[in-house]
Amino acid sequence: MIQLPVALLCGAPAGVLAVVVWYWSRKKLEVEELHGHATDPAASWGYGWFPWTWDKWQVLDVVLPSLSSAALAMLSLRLSP
Repeated sequence: MIQLPVALLCGAPAGVLAVVVWYWSRKKLEVEELHGHATDPAASWGYGWFPWTWDKWQVLDVVLPSLSSAALAMLSLRLSP
């Protein structure tokens, strides 16, 4: 679980953004690898930038950690003095 260390290190809002960027880049690389990244990295670079090109499970892989990270950020902002 990357959400807690990143939120504590960067602060709540920046932590949420860092988690979203990390999961998005991980998913983009996964989509690139499905399109032949190992054989031709330049040709596969254009794949996976947008979530509407992913399947529903790949979208959930980004959305669920993003939502939980946002919930943790809202909770930490609410609990801070």
